[in-house]
Amino acid sequence: MEQEWVQLCKLLCRYAFRVAREPIFPLASGKRSRYYIDCKGAFSIPEVKYLAGYLGFTRLREQSIAALGGLMYGAIPFAEAISLVSFLEKQPLKSFAVRKEPKTHGLQKWIEGLIEAGEEVAIVDDVMTTGTSTLQAIARAQEAGLVVKRVLVLVNREEGGEEAIQAQYHLPVESIFTLQDLLRYGQSVPVGGRNPELSREASVEEGR
Repeated sequence: MEQEWVQLCKLLCRYAFRVAREPIFPLASGKRSRYYIDCKGAFSIPEVKYLAGYLGFTRLREQSIAALGGLMYGAIPFAEAISLVSFLEKQPLKSFAVRKEPKTHGLQKWIEGLIEAGEEVAIVDDVMTTGTSTLQAIARAQEAGLVVKRVLVLVNREEGGEEAIQAQYHLPVESIFTLQDLLRYGQSVPVGGRNPELSREASVEEGR
């Protein structure tokens, strides 16, 4: 197992993961969950940003893509982190952002970034539940003439998103982490960290 993978998993448990006794966290899908994953906040930590970029790049460097991007705003820190690492590794990949609404002035674009129709790209996302935001990003990218080759997700909650993408677009979907990974490695987070109840909750979850 990659050292960087374990290191980032523990950091996400500390800075991004919340566990409650009851399903109190509202999700974008409309459901409520015991688990909340806030990668946007975690990306303010430089180590998280670098490790996420590195792990994302290692999974895309052998692919024939010119750029990667996703839906504003959650996917953008992840996409930009991968793009930066790709430059440091001398295999530069451009990044782009898919708007939820088109700009109301100028060129009124849906997609921001120096990309052109016909370029092969990957769609990325920070957290995937039912896949709604990822599906929207794929649709907008294809409408702009981009050739979407695959999907990369930082954390997959495994609630149908991967299956929805494969059913609609027949694209390969890869996840760096799953919810179960965070629960498992949460046991390594000190009680004094940001998630004091995670160790106990993770132990209970693994016993089910």
